[in-house]
Amino acid sequence: MASWFEGLSILRNWKTENKLLWLVPFGTSGKGIGVDVQVRRVFPSHVTFVFKLSGETMDMAIAGAEVEVTDQSPLEEVPTGQFSRFLRISRPDGSIAVIGEYSDCLDNSAPVA
Repeated sequence: MASWFEGLSILRNWKTENKLLWLVPFGTSGKGIGVDVQVRRVFPSHVTFVFKLSGETMDMAIAGAEVEVTDQSPLEEVPTGQFSRFLRISRPDGSIAVIGEYSDCLDNSAPVA
């Protein structure tokens, strides 16, 4: 289990580096539904993501959540091959979100609008 501050630090680094990420939001983790996003803002209470295709933003509440950093997919239906690591974020209500960092072999440096 990573510390909360380590999780925030990783999110801030992804924002600084304009990393393209794969997000499985809270409430959809059992369905393997993911979307390409980039981090727009990071606060201790929430993270704002911008969707690559639409440019729309989404705030995700993370206050009080536990963070796990792993190189293996936390979801059975998601293969790990195209990702270098994952953040698994678990809120106190039991809901889970997963953020996958694409491997460096993919071009993920172009910022989203």
